[in-house]
Amino acid sequence: MNDLVTLTLAPTTAQTEADDGYPAFREALAARVANHRGPLFTTSADPAELWETFLARLPADKRQHYTCRCCRKFIETYGGLVTISEVTGDHWPLLWKPALEMGPLFAVIASYLHEVVVRARVTGVFLSSEPLWGTPETTSVRGPHAGTTWTHLFGRPAAPRAGSATKTDFQATAELKEEHDMLARGLAEYARDPVAEALRVLKAEDALDRSEKTVGVAEWLLGLHDRLAGVKGRQRDNLVWAAVAAAPPGFCHVRSTMISTLLDDLKAGLPFDTVKRRWGEKMHPLRYQRPQAAPRPGPSTRPRSCSSSWGWPRPWPGGTPGWTRCRPPTGCPRCCRPRRSRWAASSRTCGRRSRSPSARPSCRRPR
Repeated sequence: MNDLVTLTLAPTTAQTEADDGYPAFREALAARVANHRGPLFTTSADPAELWETFLARLPADKRQHYTCRCCRKFIETYGGLVTISEVTGDHWPLLWKPALEMGPLFAVIASYLHEVVVRARVTGVFLSSEPLWGTPETTSVRGPHAGTTWTHLFGRPAAPRAGSATKTDFQATAELKEEHDMLARGLAEYARDPVAEALRVLKAEDALDRSEKTVGVAEWLLGLHDRLAGVKGRQRDNLVWAAVAAAPPGFCHVRSTMISTLLDDLKAGLPFDTVKRRWGEKMHPLRYQRPQAAPRPGPSTRPRSCSSSWGWPRPWPGGTPGWTRCRPPTGCPRCCRPRRSRWAASSRTCGRRSRSPSARPSCRRPR
């Protein structure tokens, strides 16, 4: 009797992912990114730990299938983002809230990632001008899976979170970190009572000249003190971060604005007449936000200062020299170093200033 051999086809990639609940998990993360409104914050969660936690909670026979470079980049870049409650100061992960629509496997993975992010502390405001987070799909072009389309974790925010049109995301984020430090120092130096007294004086009729310039800052600072009352530890710092993300420009600079001078005078216990006089001197229309020094003559002294910084003892004879450019495409690593000898006459000139308009330095490269 002939033995019957039954051939079983291996499940396709789409069938494997559908059985695990990956499509539902992927769509749930994309929906959370698209539906979120408000600021986001970065945390100290280790990106490598997030990815290792994601893989460790997968079954051993499925880890190789979900070991993906695009998904790893998405988890490491956006997996540590959190939102902050303006009432309690607690922070919650944006992506890793377990839900039934994720499926049993990925809901458990999301719960472990949720714990990792909750244990971390907030480190900054998240800003990104990217309209798309991650890579939705890729197609293999070689190998046994050539032509196969792979789906990855992704998100499409409702609007780019760019901090400024004239600054990069990194520059805007660094500026907000500095504003957080300045605001924290201002809150520690000026308690609630001096701020409330300053606001009362600013709102008094005909008490201080041009008081409307700083009333907004005083009201905002007093409201922040009220929200921080009784809050300590990590929640307090989170509320400060939330205030920095939503503050109008310049409001975080408490110690470097006019409100700080009024607070210093009130803390020192000066008489009101003295406080009013000092305020009037600083808020005078010809002094407040006006330059108080004449411009310095800079361009006329620039050639002599450059010659001194480059090690030349005297200015160039014959007037101010001109600039020349390096013609070789690769340039010379030593052509911009000051040298006082071995001037060679050649058409290959470097980007240094010459001693005179007629004699130009050059660098000879070994051929």
